[in-house]
Amino acid sequence: MECYILDSEFLGALEDSDSPAYKKIIEKLSSLADEDEVCVSIISIYEYSYGIYNAPDEGLSRQLQTAKNTILELFKVLPLTQKGAELYGKIKAEYKKQTGTSRKDMRRHNIDIILASTALEHNAVIVSRDKIFSRIKKFEQALKIESWAK
Repeated sequence: MECYILDSEFLGALEDSDSPAYKKIIEKLSSLADEDEVCVSIISIYEYSYGIYNAPDEGLSRQLQTAKNTILELFKVLPLTQKGAELYGKIKAEYKKQTGTSRKDMRRHNIDIILASTALEHNAVIVSRDKIFSRIKKFEQALKIESWAK
């Protein structure tokens, strides 16, 4: 059994059947074993909630609410935990040390580092094209990454 955590980028592609990645993601989802789990982090739900309340118009707000409801129906939501917090602290400190990223610039990586921590905690595969995960994998070799848009 494998657990896959979809990054927000892939969740967005699933909402748009015209997206170049849509068909590839659907094919991959269809090819998973019955015992495999597809999950999202509660952080992605936070992002959708922000988008709903920050949408420039009611139409987009409704569209995002529908997408969020569908995600909640289809995928298991992984919570944030104390163990994940410990992993987050370790990974963020090591990432800063390895890359020399400034303290200020580190803030923009918080969500991705939380996702990496969650994936490590659950021995899950992050489904993303974001390059930060391959940088983290250089010092956290247990991190598993796939891109379903290739």
